[in-house]
Amino acid sequence: MANAGNSYGGMRYYDGSILMRNTWIVMALVLSLSTNFCRAAEPADKSDEGQASTLAEKISAIAATHRQRRKEFYDELDTLAQQRKGLGAAEYGKQVSRANLEYSNDARPMAQELIALIKANRQQPAVIEGLIALEGEMSHSLGVDEQLVDIALKDQLANPEMGRLCSLLRHSNNDPAAESILRAVAKEHPMREVRGMATYGLGEYFRQTARDDWGRPITPEQTAALLADAEKQFVDVLENYADVLTSDGKNLRDLATSSLARVRNIPHLTVGQPAPLLRGESVDGVAIDLADYRGKVVLIVFWGSWCGPCMGMVPHERELVERWKDKPFVLLGVNCGDDRQTAQRTIAAERMQWASLWDGESTEGPAQSAFNVLHWPTVYVLDAAGTIRAIDPKAAELDSLIEKLLASTGEAGGEHRGAAAEHEP
Repeated sequence: MANAGNSYGGMRYYDGSILMRNTWIVMALVLSLSTNFCRAAEPADKSDEGQASTLAEKISAIAATHRQRRKEFYDELDTLAQQRKGLGAAEYGKQVSRANLEYSNDARPMAQELIALIKANRQQPAVIEGLIALEGEMSHSLGVDEQLVDIALKDQLANPEMGRLCSLLRHSNNDPAAESILRAVAKEHPMREVRGMATYGLGEYFRQTARDDWGRPITPEQTAALLADAEKQFVDVLENYADVLTSDGKNLRDLATSSLARVRNIPHLTVGQPAPLLRGESVDGVAIDLADYRGKVVLIVFWGSWCGPCMGMVPHERELVERWKDKPFVLLGVNCGDDRQTAQRTIAAERMQWASLWDGESTEGPAQSAFNVLHWPTVYVLDAAGTIRAIDPKAAELDSLIEKLLASTGEAGGEHRGAAAEHEP
């Protein structure tokens, strides 16, 4: 599997509870908000119903204020992205850094205020909403503060809303605190539905911790052990919690089935192995089957309109399609995370004149599960026999790789030998 930074075009988007944006921007944001912002606790509210209601309102108000500020921040990033060519790379980077710093400075006191409320009222049921807001939209890992973890494990463990927190913690890969909370809820929570959500969340935590593209060392033995742990949790879900719905109405049977297939397929997703089955409908409702392209070199690109690097690669993709239009070459897109209308508008606006399978509005659709898509764009190159020949090749290497594969079928044109187009990602 490719290491971080070696993907097609040199940029990646990662899944997680944060809105999917430019990777380095998001990482800077997470780091800035993941510092321990705790301050001295205010006097605890009284435990009567009126005070509890006041606490809930305070938490809700802080979360709403942060949500609005975050929206303004992402709107500003979108505006800057549209102005990128006119600004130039240096000025664009400067403006993005400024916007990120201003947002972080505005968000910091919100996190401080929320943490103070949580610590001062740790036994109040409404505190769970504060933990959810911190771990979710504020991207403040509970694991950086032992008191927050202690509150989750001791004072809020039996809270009926704990399942929502577990849905967020499943993305906190390689975080012992998240693992401890997920394990405790899966084992001890009094509600079967919440135990089921925690069990699924624990499986996802193991699966994502097993990834080798986080820029941290992980051995094959560690990966195998983590995937085995993940499989165990998904099997447990299917055997004991298959009828449970998540807090957002998704069926655990469907989620665990998809995740289990993903985990079991990972060992086969290597160069030299046959590509998985890929069937579905295009964004326009036309049937697509990867098997129909047998005999052709196939470039599969998993993309979304929300993914800046994906859109940045479209000019190169158009060039490849034009260059090899008379050869046995096919570019097959797989749209991820968009509704059909958004995908259709993007395809028309970007002149993407090739088929794109629609994998649903989720970033965990069946095609993405089959190919273990962990970032966007993800790129697979298949030879004429349907065998995987590259995963996330660098943009500069892609042209020559396709040419070599076409040459192996006797179809490559000599005038294109060694060509490699350069495009800004």
